[in-house]
Amino acid sequence: MRTLTTRILQAAIPMVLAVLAPTLARSADRLPSAVRTPATSTAKLPVVCRGAIQHPVAVHITALDPVRRGQMLRLRVNLQAERAFEHAEVRLSSSGGAAVTGLRTVPLRAVPAGGQADAEFSVMVPASGARSLIQFEIEAEGAFGLTRRGATFNLLPDGASEHPRTARTSTGELVAEVAARRIER
Repeated sequence: MRTLTTRILQAAIPMVLAVLAPTLARSADRLPSAVRTPATSTAKLPVVCRGAIQHPVAVHITALDPVRRGQMLRLRVNLQAERAFEHAEVRLSSSGGAAVTGLRTVPLRAVPAGGQADAEFSVMVPASGARSLIQFEIEAEGAFGLTRRGATFNLLPDGASEHPRTARTSTGELVAEVAARRIER
C-alpha cells in the first residue's frame, strides 16, 4: 500500500506544479520592484502565495418535486464546466434506499468552457426510514484528460429533525436554540 501511495504522489506532484507554475509566475510579477532583487542579493524575499484551486466541474443538484414519503422525486443534476469537455456522463451510484424509477446513467453532450449541461433522474422516496443520501458520480473527458467528481443529495423526507425555538441571549439578542443530546459512538 505504501508503494502505491508513493507512486501516486510521485505522479501527482509534477501535475500540481504544472498547474500552479503560471499562477506563481504571475504573482512574482506583481511584487514591488524593491522585493524583486537579483538572485545574487542577500535580501530575503517574502513568501507570497496566491491561488484559488477549484475543481473544473461544479455540480448542483435540485429537487424538481416536493420530497414526500412514497412519492416520486425528480432530481436535476446541473454541471458547470470550467474547461471544455467532449464526453461526459452522470451516473446515479447509490440511491440511498430509494427505488430508481428512471435511468441510472445519463450521457451528456459536449460542453464548451464556461458552459453547462443538465441530467435528470427520478427515484421513489421510501415510505419509511431515516435520512439517506442519493449519490452521483460525474465523469467528463476533454483536452485536459479525464475528470471525476462526486455529488450527493440529502434525502430528508420529514424535514429537519431539529425543532429550533427562539430565545434571547443575556445581551437581548434573538437566536435560534436547538436542544442538544450526546451521540455515543
